[in-house]
Amino acid sequence: MKKGIISILVLLCLFISSSFPVIAEPQDDTADDAPAVHAISYENKMQGYKKVAETKELILYYNYDDSSIKIEDRRTGFIWTSSVDEDYYNDKITPVLSNSMNSLFIFNVTDFAKDYSQCNVMDQENREVNVTEIENGLAVNFYFPTYEVGWTVRIWLEDDALRLLIPAESIREDGKYGLITLTLLPFFGASKNYEDGYIFYPDGSGALLHFKGRDHAVPRQYRFDIYGEDRVDFEVFEENEILGQQTAMLPVFGLKRGENAFLGIVDEGEHDAYINLSLSGFMASVNRIATIFRYRRDFVYTTSDYQEIEVMDKKIVLTDRGVQYKFLVDEDANYSGMANAYREYLTKTNGIRKIIREGDSIPLKLDLFMGIKERRLLFDKYIVMTTFRQSETILSAFLDKGVDNMFVNLLGWTKRGYGAYPTQLPAHRKLGGARGLRKLAEFAEENKIRLLLQDNFTDANGKNKGFSKRMDVVHSPANAAITDFDREEFLLNPLRAYNRFTAAYLPKVAKYGADGITFENFGRQIYYDSNKYGPVNRGDTAEYWKKFMEESKNTLGYAASDGGNAYVLPIADQLYNIPMGGSNYLFTDETIPFYQMVVHGMIPYSSGAGNLFYDFDMQKLKWVEYGCLPYFKLTHENSNLLKYTDYNELFSSQYEDWVDVAADIYKEFNERLGDVWSQTMTEHKKLNDNLYRITYENGARVYVNYGEETAEADGYEIDSLNYLVVDEGGNVR
Repeated sequence: MKKGIISILVLLCLFISSSFPVIAEPQDDTADDAPAVHAISYENKMQGYKKVAETKELILYYNYDDSSIKIEDRRTGFIWTSSVDEDYYNDKITPVLSNSMNSLFIFNVTDFAKDYSQCNVMDQENREVNVTEIENGLAVNFYFPTYEVGWTVRIWLEDDALRLLIPAESIREDGKYGLITLTLLPFFGASKNYEDGYIFYPDGSGALLHFKGRDHAVPRQYRFDIYGEDRVDFEVFEENEILGQQTAMLPVFGLKRGENAFLGIVDEGEHDAYINLSLSGFMASVNRIATIFRYRRDFVYTTSDYQEIEVMDKKIVLTDRGVQYKFLVDEDANYSGMANAYREYLTKTNGIRKIIREGDSIPLKLDLFMGIKERRLLFDKYIVMTTFRQSETILSAFLDKGVDNMFVNLLGWTKRGYGAYPTQLPAHRKLGGARGLRKLAEFAEENKIRLLLQDNFTDANGKNKGFSKRMDVVHSPANAAITDFDREEFLLNPLRAYNRFTAAYLPKVAKYGADGITFENFGRQIYYDSNKYGPVNRGDTAEYWKKFMEESKNTLGYAASDGGNAYVLPIADQLYNIPMGGSNYLFTDETIPFYQMVVHGMIPYSSGAGNLFYDFDMQKLKWVEYGCLPYFKLTHENSNLLKYTDYNELFSSQYEDWVDVAADIYKEFNERLGDVWSQTMTEHKKLNDNLYRITYENGARVYVNYGEETAEADGYEIDSLNYLVVDEGGNVR
């Protein structure tokens, strides 16, 4: 699908048209300029603006000439602007670029033939703008006669937040043009490189781009698709996996300027949106970050003579689109304050549940890999790695070591082994069959071990039976099944997969006696499907994944998620494959545990398996810093048996090699970190290149030293390649 094609959507979603000149970073953009910026008088800043709303914390100003807004934070007097003040910018720019830098939004439209246009509010001279008052704000109705399109932007204040909403019912498309994307507040908080601050973006666990001292030889912009790649393209999926591209699991972003900061939360329509980060020098010499809402997407249509033509979907994704900006000041004006604010938001909106209770011990998470087929020229061979009876042996070994709280997850227990999707039931006879699995479940229940069955309801391989390539798989808007080059890999339609899950799968699995299901991919991937037998958009898919998990909880009692996209947080009892880092972009200055700060103390989560990391001691320190469960992926047999299978990543997995190590880590974590297990992370701070301090809500602090020399902080010494726990009373643990 991707061969020789440059996505129209990518080109059209630039903040400024690609025909505009790139503005180089000015030579005098240094710290010496800072005083001139702050010398701008309050009267000059507010010229042309009228106060339209206020709360105890904020004042909203609106410019009736160009529809730009300003927010004054009454706590500090700092003024946030949707436009870039000329005195602040201090660069020579074209009128067209100036219009874009002062617009409330930028949008792209198409006539579905050859005409694609990017526009902003200011460069449409015949625009029609009508403003009406709403509670503590305004509703601004825009209409652009040139393209016969329009919509309403509702702008209002709530306590310490600015809210913006584009209601679905307000979208007008009266002629031949259709709306593709709309960027809200593209230059809000735009910052120069001399400033003390940074941009936070949701790359993996979280990442920062610092302003000061940056020198962008190749200024660029980057997009972070919320909840995973938007394009349903197996080549893109494979490329992202090879490059280590991480998912934007949370619909958030942020910006810090001195002692002031904001957290942006995409709270409506986030399933069809992405975060756009533009580095200083890309079109304008300011750093900025914003939300781009996607209303339509392009796809490739293959003609009868195998010509590939890019086409824009005529069907619009018509949902409400909204974003809110929460403003933070003083000691909260940093990424820790942003994480605390987002956790508070999720708690208030029932967007997260607290699973971990006061006094709970830290569990040991174990994956037991059972079996897989080895592809051979004539006859495939089934490789048995761990039977159900051998699983009892492994768990008994841990119980004998004093490990009395385990989350155990079975991989490859199904009829044809791991990866043979969507063939699932019954349990493989060479592992012990249904009877063996029931006995294992009974053993787990007797010993208070949580036993989960991992399965996949998103992927299908053409070599397996049990699905229709016409009715059960994802189709493009051209009604063609989306697959890989070899026509072997497919994605399952969420609606049809859900119906089979509830009607046939779940009743049978319930008889095995397991505690729940671990759902592969549900917290990492959503997609749209134009299949006429069950069309869904990305938001619908997220809702189906939630329904799967709810059914598992209702029937079995428990549900775990592979990945942690925000929509699973109100439902998941456990999260796994949560990254401890980002995509390693060259512009990233620092990776941070933003995701972990939001979730810690609420839902148990794990990252990479300790036995699969190149440096176990370093992995353990990362677990400590990021608050992860200790986690191992083990087998009964030697991992050499997997050498010629599609699961050859288990280079060291035989349980006898790891049982002592895992048991020791379990005991150590509970003895030293048990008191913070149920606590939220309130602050994470980098003290130097090798030393980090994590503070918890009960006042306890954890210092992690990655350096090869002893470090000092707050009057404590932290040994090299080690960590130190200081409880709320100041006692060292």
